[in-house]
Amino acid sequence: MGIEQPKQSELAEEAESSKITIAERLNTPEEIQCSIYDEEHIKAETQYLKEKSREVHKMPENFDWSESAYQDLIAFVHFYNFNKAIFQELIRKNLLDDLYGYTYKRFYSDSCEDYIDEYDKIKEISNQFKQDINDLGLFIQKNFKETGFGISATGFGNDSNNLLINSNEFYGGGCRFYLNFNSPKMMESLCEILSGLSEKKVQFLIKLFKQTSGANINRRDKCVVHIGNVDLQKVVNVFRKFVNSHPEALNISHPGFIEPIVDEQGNNILGISVADPQGNASPGVNISNILVSVVKRLSDEYPSGVLDVNSNEMLEYIKNMLIDESQKMHREQPERFSEFHNFHPAFVPGSKNYQMLFENGLIK
Repeated sequence: MGIEQPKQSELAEEAESSKITIAERLNTPEEIQCSIYDEEHIKAETQYLKEKSREVHKMPENFDWSESAYQDLIAFVHFYNFNKAIFQELIRKNLLDDLYGYTYKRFYSDSCEDYIDEYDKIKEISNQFKQDINDLGLFIQKNFKETGFGISATGFGNDSNNLLINSNEFYGGGCRFYLNFNSPKMMESLCEILSGLSEKKVQFLIKLFKQTSGANINRRDKCVVHIGNVDLQKVVNVFRKFVNSHPEALNISHPGFIEPIVDEQGNNILGISVADPQGNASPGVNISNILVSVVKRLSDEYPSGVLDVNSNEMLEYIKNMLIDESQKMHREQPERFSEFHNFHPAFVPGSKNYQMLFENGLIK
Protein backbone atom coordinates (compact mmCIF):
# COMPACT_ATOMS: atom_id res chain seq x y z
CA MET A 1 0.00 0.00 0.00
CA GLY A 2 3.03 2.23 -0.25
CA ILE A 3 3.65 2.79 3.46
CA GLU A 4 4.73 0.64 6.37
CA GLN A 5 2.03 -0.40 8.79
CA PRO A 6 2.04 2.21 11.60
CA LYS A 7 2.43 1.19 15.20
CA GLN A 8 -0.64 1.11 17.39
CA SER A 9 -1.26 4.22 19.46
CA GLU A 10 -0.27 4.13 23.11
CA LEU A 11 -3.07 6.58 23.85
CA ALA A 12 -5.92 4.57 25.32
CA GLU A 13 -8.11 7.21 26.91
CA GLU A 14 -10.89 6.45 24.41
CA ALA A 15 -11.06 2.76 25.26
CA GLU A 16 -13.50 2.85 28.15
CA SER A 17 -14.06 -0.52 29.78
CA SER A 18 -17.81 -0.46 29.02
CA LYS A 19 -17.06 -0.85 25.32
CA ILE A 20 -14.96 -3.96 25.92
CA THR A 21 -17.10 -5.85 28.41
CA ILE A 22 -20.25 -5.86 26.25
CA ALA A 23 -18.82 -8.42 23.84
CA GLU A 24 -17.37 -10.59 26.60
CA ARG A 25 -20.87 -11.46 27.86
CA LEU A 26 -22.28 -12.59 24.51
CA ASN A 27 -22.66 -16.17 23.36
CA THR A 28 -25.33 -16.43 20.66
CA PRO A 29 -25.84 -14.46 17.43
CA GLU A 30 -29.15 -13.21 18.82
CA GLU A 31 -27.48 -11.84 21.95
CA ILE A 32 -24.83 -10.08 19.88
CA GLN A 33 -27.41 -8.53 17.55
CA CYS A 34 -29.53 -7.38 20.48
CA SER A 35 -26.51 -5.84 22.18
CA ILE A 36 -25.59 -3.81 19.07
CA TYR A 37 -29.04 -2.32 18.76
CA ASP A 38 -29.61 -2.03 22.49
CA GLU A 39 -31.10 1.38 23.27
CA GLU A 40 -28.38 2.26 25.76
CA HIS A 41 -25.65 1.24 23.35
CA ILE A 42 -27.14 3.39 20.58
CA LYS A 43 -27.46 6.38 22.92
CA ALA A 44 -23.90 6.01 24.18
CA GLU A 45 -22.53 5.62 20.65
CA THR A 46 -24.50 8.61 19.36
CA GLN A 47 -23.28 10.83 22.20
CA TYR A 48 -19.69 9.64 21.77
CA LEU A 49 -19.67 10.29 18.02
CA LYS A 50 -21.40 13.64 18.47
CA GLU A 51 -18.72 14.76 20.92
CA LYS A 52 -15.96 13.54 18.62
CA SER A 53 -17.51 15.36 15.65
CA ARG A 54 -16.80 18.65 17.42
CA GLU A 55 -13.06 18.02 17.39
CA VAL A 56 -11.05 19.98 14.83
CA HIS A 57 -8.70 18.01 12.59
CA LYS A 58 -6.75 19.82 9.88
CA MET A 59 -5.98 17.71 6.84
CA PRO A 60 -2.26 17.60 5.98
CA GLU A 61 -1.38 19.31 2.70
CA ASN A 62 0.04 16.12 1.21
CA PHE A 63 -2.89 13.86 2.15
CA ASP A 64 -4.26 14.01 -1.43
CA TRP A 65 -7.91 13.43 -0.55
CA SER A 66 -11.08 15.47 -0.41
CA GLU A 67 -11.42 17.45 2.83
CA SER A 68 -14.85 15.92 3.50
CA ALA A 69 -13.52 12.40 2.86
CA TYR A 70 -10.71 13.10 5.34
CA GLN A 71 -13.21 14.18 8.00
CA ASP A 72 -15.39 11.13 7.26
CA LEU A 73 -12.31 8.94 7.62
CA ILE A 74 -11.77 10.33 11.13
CA ALA A 75 -15.45 9.72 11.94
CA PHE A 76 -15.07 6.13 10.72
CA VAL A 77 -12.06 5.56 13.00
CA HIS A 78 -14.06 6.84 15.98
CA PHE A 79 -16.95 4.57 14.96
CA TYR A 80 -14.56 1.62 14.76
CA ASN A 81 -12.90 2.39 18.10
CA PHE A 82 -16.22 2.60 19.93
CA ASN A 83 -17.56 -0.68 18.51
CA LYS A 84 -14.31 -2.61 18.17
CA ALA A 85 -15.06 -5.30 20.77
CA ILE A 86 -18.46 -6.16 19.32
CA PHE A 87 -17.11 -6.01 15.77
CA GLN A 88 -14.42 -8.50 16.70
CA GLU A 89 -17.06 -10.81 18.15
CA LEU A 90 -19.18 -10.53 15.00
CA ILE A 91 -16.12 -11.40 12.90
CA ARG A 92 -15.16 -14.29 15.18
CA LYS A 93 -18.65 -15.78 14.86
CA ASN A 94 -18.75 -15.00 11.10
CA LEU A 95 -21.80 -12.76 11.46
CA LEU A 96 -20.70 -10.52 8.62
CA ASP A 97 -24.23 -9.69 7.47
CA ASP A 98 -24.87 -8.18 10.91
CA LEU A 99 -21.58 -6.29 10.70
CA TYR A 100 -22.55 -4.93 7.29
CA GLY A 101 -26.07 -4.00 8.41
CA TYR A 102 -24.81 -2.12 11.44
CA THR A 103 -22.09 -0.32 9.46
CA TYR A 104 -24.58 0.74 6.80
CA LYS A 105 -27.15 1.96 9.29
CA ARG A 106 -25.02 3.54 11.99
CA PHE A 107 -22.04 4.89 10.04
CA TYR A 108 -23.27 5.51 6.51
CA SER A 109 -26.93 6.40 7.10
CA ASP A 110 -27.68 7.52 10.67
CA SER A 111 -26.80 10.98 11.92
CA CYS A 112 -25.19 11.45 15.31
CA GLU A 113 -25.44 15.25 14.98
CA ASP A 114 -29.20 15.39 14.37
CA TYR A 115 -30.27 12.09 15.96
CA ILE A 116 -33.82 12.00 17.35
CA ASP A 117 -34.83 9.29 19.82
CA GLU A 118 -37.65 10.96 21.78
CA TYR A 119 -40.87 9.03 21.19
CA ASP A 120 -43.12 12.12 21.31
CA LYS A 121 -40.96 13.97 18.76
CA ILE A 122 -40.92 10.99 16.38
CA LYS A 123 -44.69 10.64 16.71
CA GLU A 124 -45.16 14.36 16.03
CA ILE A 125 -43.03 14.23 12.87
CA SER A 126 -44.79 11.06 11.70
CA ASN A 127 -48.27 12.51 12.16
CA GLN A 128 -47.29 15.71 10.35
CA PHE A 129 -45.80 13.73 7.46
CA LYS A 130 -49.00 11.73 7.01
CA GLN A 131 -50.88 15.00 6.59
CA ASP A 132 -48.25 16.60 4.35
CA ILE A 133 -48.04 13.66 1.96
CA ASN A 134 -51.60 14.29 0.85
CA ASP A 135 -50.73 17.92 0.17
CA LEU A 136 -47.75 16.76 -1.92
CA GLY A 137 -50.00 14.55 -4.03
CA LEU A 138 -52.36 17.45 -4.67
CA PHE A 139 -49.42 19.75 -5.48
CA ILE A 140 -48.08 17.31 -8.11
CA GLN A 141 -51.51 16.79 -9.66
CA LYS A 142 -52.27 20.50 -9.80
CA ASN A 143 -48.92 21.73 -11.09
CA PHE A 144 -47.61 18.98 -13.36
CA LYS A 145 -50.40 16.72 -14.61
CA GLU A 146 -51.48 18.99 -17.46
CA THR A 147 -48.06 20.39 -18.33
CA GLY A 148 -45.60 19.28 -20.96
CA PHE A 149 -43.20 18.36 -18.16
CA GLY A 150 -45.11 15.53 -16.54
CA ILE A 151 -44.31 14.06 -13.12
CA SER A 152 -45.48 10.68 -11.85
CA ALA A 153 -45.51 9.44 -8.27
CA THR A 154 -46.05 6.08 -6.58
CA GLY A 155 -46.00 4.86 -2.99
CA PHE A 156 -48.63 7.12 -1.47
CA GLY A 157 -50.28 4.09 0.15
CA ASN A 158 -49.71 3.33 3.83
CA ASP A 159 -48.04 -0.03 3.09
CA SER A 160 -45.05 1.50 1.32
CA ASN A 161 -41.84 2.61 3.03
CA ASN A 162 -40.77 4.76 0.09
CA LEU A 163 -42.26 7.44 -2.12
CA LEU A 164 -41.02 7.57 -5.72
CA ILE A 165 -41.42 10.70 -7.84
CA ASN A 166 -40.11 10.88 -11.38
CA SER A 167 -40.30 13.01 -14.47
CA ASN A 168 -41.95 11.15 -17.32
CA GLU A 169 -38.88 11.16 -19.56
CA PHE A 170 -36.37 9.94 -16.97
CA TYR A 171 -34.49 6.95 -18.44
CA GLY A 172 -31.71 6.41 -15.95
CA GLY A 173 -29.47 8.37 -13.65
CA GLY A 174 -25.96 9.57 -14.23
CA CYS A 175 -25.51 11.09 -10.76
CA ARG A 176 -27.14 10.98 -7.32
CA PHE A 177 -27.76 13.80 -4.89
CA TYR A 178 -28.58 13.17 -1.22
CA LEU A 179 -30.79 15.63 0.63
CA ASN A 180 -30.86 15.40 4.43
CA PHE A 181 -34.03 17.39 5.00
CA ASN A 182 -35.07 18.61 8.41
CA SER A 183 -38.02 16.20 8.63
CA PRO A 184 -40.79 18.70 9.56
CA LYS A 185 -39.75 20.84 6.58
CA MET A 186 -39.49 17.97 4.09
CA MET A 187 -42.73 18.27 2.11
CA GLU A 188 -42.65 22.05 1.81
CA SER A 189 -39.03 21.82 0.69
CA LEU A 190 -39.70 19.06 -1.80
CA CYS A 191 -42.45 21.03 -3.53
CA GLU A 192 -40.09 23.94 -4.12
CA ILE A 193 -37.29 21.71 -5.41
CA LEU A 194 -39.69 19.91 -7.77
CA SER A 195 -40.67 23.28 -9.19
CA GLY A 196 -37.02 24.27 -9.61
CA LEU A 197 -36.07 21.04 -11.40
CA SER A 198 -39.09 21.18 -13.71
CA GLU A 199 -38.37 24.82 -14.55
CA LYS A 200 -34.86 23.82 -15.65
CA LYS A 201 -36.27 20.81 -17.59
CA VAL A 202 -34.15 18.41 -15.56
CA GLN A 203 -35.16 14.75 -15.80
CA PHE A 204 -35.06 12.99 -12.42
CA LEU A 205 -36.18 10.22 -10.10
CA ILE A 206 -36.64 11.03 -6.42
CA LYS A 207 -36.70 8.31 -3.77
CA LEU A 208 -38.05 9.54 -0.47
CA PHE A 209 -38.06 7.55 2.75
CA LYS A 210 -41.36 8.24 4.46
CA GLN A 211 -40.87 10.06 7.75
CA THR A 212 -43.12 7.70 9.72
CA SER A 213 -40.51 5.88 11.82
CA GLY A 214 -37.45 6.75 13.86
CA ALA A 215 -35.30 4.71 11.46
CA ASN A 216 -36.31 6.85 8.47
CA ILE A 217 -36.35 10.15 10.35
CA ASN A 218 -32.72 9.66 11.39
CA ARG A 219 -31.45 8.77 7.91
CA ARG A 220 -29.01 11.22 6.38
CA ASP A 221 -30.01 9.88 2.95
CA LYS A 222 -33.74 10.34 3.51
CA CYS A 223 -34.17 11.83 0.04
CA VAL A 224 -32.15 10.62 -2.97
CA VAL A 225 -32.40 12.51 -6.27
CA HIS A 226 -31.27 10.52 -9.33
CA ILE A 227 -30.34 12.89 -12.15
CA GLY A 228 -30.00 11.98 -15.81
CA ASN A 229 -27.01 12.88 -17.95
CA VAL A 230 -27.56 16.63 -17.87
CA ASP A 231 -25.60 19.74 -17.02
CA LEU A 232 -24.94 19.25 -13.31
CA GLN A 233 -24.45 22.99 -12.95
CA LYS A 234 -28.20 23.50 -13.48
CA VAL A 235 -29.02 20.98 -10.75
CA VAL A 236 -26.60 22.44 -8.23
CA ASN A 237 -27.94 25.92 -8.98
CA VAL A 238 -31.46 24.72 -8.07
CA PHE A 239 -30.15 23.41 -4.75
CA ARG A 240 -28.07 26.53 -4.08
CA LYS A 241 -31.05 28.80 -4.69
CA PHE A 242 -33.19 26.69 -2.39
CA VAL A 243 -30.62 26.70 0.43
CA ASN A 244 -30.12 30.46 0.17
CA SER A 245 -33.81 31.05 0.81
CA HIS A 246 -34.41 28.14 3.23
CA PRO A 247 -31.25 27.54 5.32
CA GLU A 248 -33.32 25.93 8.10
CA ALA A 249 -34.75 23.24 5.78
CA LEU A 250 -31.72 20.93 5.94
CA ASN A 251 -29.88 19.09 8.68
CA ILE A 252 -26.14 19.61 8.95
CA SER A 253 -24.76 16.18 8.02
CA HIS A 254 -24.35 13.97 4.95
CA PRO A 255 -24.10 10.17 4.53
CA GLY A 256 -20.72 8.67 5.31
CA PHE A 257 -18.17 9.21 2.51
CA ILE A 258 -20.63 11.06 0.25
CA GLU A 259 -19.29 14.40 -1.03
CA PRO A 260 -21.04 17.68 -0.04
CA ILE A 261 -21.72 20.23 -2.77
CA VAL A 262 -20.54 23.78 -2.15
CA ASP A 263 -22.05 27.25 -2.43
CA GLU A 264 -20.82 30.10 -4.63
CA GLN A 265 -18.13 30.97 -2.05
CA GLY A 266 -16.81 27.40 -1.97
CA ASN A 267 -18.27 26.53 1.44
CA ASN A 268 -19.89 23.14 1.98
CA ILE A 269 -23.67 23.17 1.76
CA LEU A 270 -24.59 21.19 4.85
CA GLY A 271 -27.16 18.53 4.12
CA ILE A 272 -26.74 18.13 0.32
CA SER A 273 -24.16 15.74 -1.10
CA VAL A 274 -23.41 13.93 -4.35
CA ALA A 275 -22.03 10.61 -5.61
CA ASP A 276 -21.58 8.47 -8.71
CA PRO A 277 -23.71 5.40 -9.35
CA GLN A 278 -21.48 2.49 -8.28
CA GLY A 279 -21.92 -0.82 -10.05
CA ASN A 280 -25.18 -2.65 -9.46
CA ALA A 281 -25.31 -1.37 -5.88
CA SER A 282 -26.08 2.03 -4.45
CA PRO A 283 -23.10 4.09 -3.25
CA GLY A 284 -24.11 3.40 0.37
CA VAL A 285 -24.17 -0.36 -0.17
CA ASN A 286 -20.87 -0.28 -2.05
CA ILE A 287 -19.14 1.89 0.57
CA SER A 288 -20.49 -0.10 3.53
CA ASN A 289 -19.41 -3.46 2.11
CA ILE A 290 -15.90 -2.14 1.55
CA LEU A 291 -15.83 -0.68 5.07
CA VAL A 292 -16.68 -4.14 6.44
CA SER A 293 -13.65 -5.53 4.65
CA VAL A 294 -11.53 -2.76 6.18
CA VAL A 295 -12.96 -3.47 9.65
CA LYS A 296 -11.88 -7.11 9.27
CA ARG A 297 -8.35 -6.08 8.34
CA LEU A 298 -8.06 -3.55 11.14
CA SER A 299 -9.33 -6.09 13.66
CA ASP A 300 -6.72 -8.57 12.49
CA GLU A 301 -3.82 -6.11 12.37
CA TYR A 302 -4.69 -4.25 15.59
CA PRO A 303 -6.35 -6.81 17.88
CA SER A 304 -6.13 -4.61 21.00
CA GLY A 305 -6.14 -0.94 21.94
CA VAL A 306 -7.50 1.95 19.86
CA LEU A 307 -6.54 3.57 16.57
CA ASP A 308 -5.08 7.07 16.92
CA VAL A 309 -6.99 9.67 14.87
CA ASN A 310 -4.22 12.18 15.64
CA SER A 311 -1.67 10.09 13.77
CA ASN A 312 -1.43 11.21 10.14
CA GLU A 313 0.54 8.06 9.42
CA MET A 314 -2.32 5.92 10.75
CA LEU A 315 -4.96 7.86 8.78
CA GLU A 316 -2.90 7.61 5.59
CA TYR A 317 -2.58 3.87 6.16
CA ILE A 318 -6.34 3.39 6.60
CA LYS A 319 -7.08 5.59 3.57
CA ASN A 320 -4.82 3.41 1.44
CA MET A 321 -6.46 0.34 2.95
CA LEU A 322 -9.89 1.63 1.85
CA ILE A 323 -8.69 2.20 -1.71
CA ASP A 324 -6.87 -1.13 -1.76
CA GLU A 325 -9.91 -3.08 -0.53
CA SER A 326 -12.19 -1.34 -3.04
CA GLN A 327 -9.84 -2.35 -5.88
CA LYS A 328 -9.62 -5.91 -4.61
CA MET A 329 -13.39 -6.33 -4.24
CA HIS A 330 -13.95 -4.78 -7.67
CA ARG A 331 -11.53 -7.25 -9.25
CA GLU A 332 -13.27 -10.18 -7.57
CA GLN A 333 -16.85 -9.02 -8.27
CA PRO A 334 -16.77 -6.24 -10.89
CA GLU A 335 -20.52 -6.40 -11.46
CA ARG A 336 -21.21 -5.79 -7.76
CA PHE A 337 -18.51 -3.48 -6.40
CA SER A 338 -16.89 -0.29 -7.68
CA GLU A 339 -13.41 0.81 -6.72
CA PHE A 340 -12.90 4.20 -5.11
CA HIS A 341 -11.70 7.28 -6.92
CA ASN A 342 -8.28 8.27 -5.56
CA PHE A 343 -9.62 11.59 -4.24
CA HIS A 344 -13.04 10.57 -2.87
CA PRO A 345 -14.87 7.25 -2.21
CA ALA A 346 -18.15 8.76 -3.49
CA PHE A 347 -16.82 8.57 -7.06
CA VAL A 348 -15.31 5.94 -9.33
CA PRO A 349 -11.97 6.15 -11.19
CA GLY A 350 -12.14 8.33 -14.29
CA SER A 351 -15.47 9.80 -13.17
CA LYS A 352 -16.80 12.46 -15.55
CA ASN A 353 -19.16 13.60 -12.80
CA TYR A 354 -16.23 14.20 -10.44
CA GLN A 355 -14.28 16.05 -13.12
CA MET A 356 -17.22 18.29 -14.03
CA LEU A 357 -18.24 19.00 -10.43
CA PHE A 358 -14.67 19.72 -9.29
CA GLU A 359 -13.58 21.82 -12.27
CA ASN A 360 -16.70 23.97 -12.03
CA GLY A 361 -16.34 24.58 -8.30
CA LEU A 362 -19.42 22.56 -7.35
CA ILE A 363 -17.45 20.34 -4.94
CA LYS A 364 -14.01 20.79 -3.41
